[in-house]
Amino acid sequence: MELLEYLRIQTDCDYISDLRGCKRLHSIKNALINLEIRQYSLKEWNDAVSYIGLTNLTFATAEDAANYLKQLSEPPQLV
Repeated sequence: MELLEYLRIQTDCDYISDLRGCKRLHSIKNALINLEIRQYSLKEWNDAVSYIGLTNLTFATAEDAANYLKQLSEPPQLV
């Protein structure tokens, strides 16, 4: 099963496109907590970052990409 499909199922989304909604970010973070990062390729992680984060960022490691997705659901910190 591909990463985006896994996240769709874990967040109770009907469609992968639903992962882009802001209200799903917390659910995505929860789905990633117990996920074995190495289960998916770096390409899949970068594709998920691009799709969910609406960005063209790419990461050198799957761990960095997963951490980015986890941080999307955190509120910005005041400086």
